[in-house]
Amino acid sequence: QSYTQRLKDNKAMGEYRKKYQKLFMQVKKDKNRAKEFESWKKQAKEKINGMKKGKLTEDEVYNWIINNQ
Repeated sequence: QSYTQRLKDNKAMGEYRKKYQKLFMQVKKDKNRAKEFESWKKQAKEKINGMKKGKLTEDEVYNWIINNQ
């Protein structure tokens, strides 16, 4: 399964990608947000890995991404 297909099939992964790109562009414009971005990125990756291992549901990860910007 291709990466783009996985983004379409898994709403948490799709939302993660959108949020990641948005925050990444904000950091490019304002370097002072880099620490905040790195912290979010680390937490998001932990959530995604938890989902892949079956510890978290797709909905739990999706809701976390929506509520943590």
